[in-house]
Amino acid sequence: MMFGFITLLLIVIGFAGGMLNGFIASGAGVLIVPVMILFGFSNVDHASSIAVFASCWTAAFHFIPYFIRNWQDQEWISAIVLFIAGLISGQAGVFVAQEASPIAMRLSLSFFAFLALDLLFRQQHKLDALSPEVQEMEVWIDPKRYILLFLFLGLWAGFLGGMVGSAGGLFLVPMLLVFTKIQPKQAVYLSFALMAGSSLSALWGQSVSGGLDFELGIPLAIGAVIGNYIGCELMKVSTNASLRNVLKIFLTEVGLFMLVWGVFAVQFI
Repeated sequence: MMFGFITLLLIVIGFAGGMLNGFIASGAGVLIVPVMILFGFSNVDHASSIAVFASCWTAAFHFIPYFIRNWQDQEWISAIVLFIAGLISGQAGVFVAQEASPIAMRLSLSFFAFLALDLLFRQQHKLDALSPEVQEMEVWIDPKRYILLFLFLGLWAGFLGGMVGSAGGLFLVPMLLVFTKIQPKQAVYLSFALMAGSSLSALWGQSVSGGLDFELGIPLAIGAVIGNYIGCELMKVSTNASLRNVLKIFLTEVGLFMLVWGVFAVQFI
């Protein structure tokens, strides 16, 4: 009975994390990791990486058709660059998270989450001065001219995602919104491409560094796959404003969680 309850709980946690990932490309681990820690689960990183991988690759059923439909806009070029960047950097983030001081890592992640949040609020302040029509104008920069920009943003976001166990989308989306001026849904689709690469890289890094916890990871992955598909469908019918607001909420959640977790750890050294 207890095993059945725990399995069901893990599926529910995975579902919630996967749905959030599908909605704002945050990475399922943004929700799974803190919730599992609060519930007292051990080996969280090695379990959540399986769910993050499953969730991110489920998103391929949405982002690949999107890029095919919009192939003339050449967004697929940026998607490929971000995928490669994620492959390169995800494992590096996992390695640093395992070798660096946990306190320093958590406080650093908190800082970068709040920095991304600050960038979003600054951009929103500028948008508020524009008319709603101008705000909704789709602006796209030439991917071939800005390949290095996308490569740098992808490497950085994938690295941070490997550290926090989220595949990096939560950090990439605000940077894309601020530095490329694209719309939130475009940023979400591009972040899916990054996370497909970074989650694969991070999963490999986890397997090399100490094995994966399939007992916890498989129920999480089952829930994450279902939740991700539903989250992607919700994203398609949501407004840009709602995507921005949810993104701000979970950047705050990650920043506060890592800050409190880091400070709490200091108290017991």
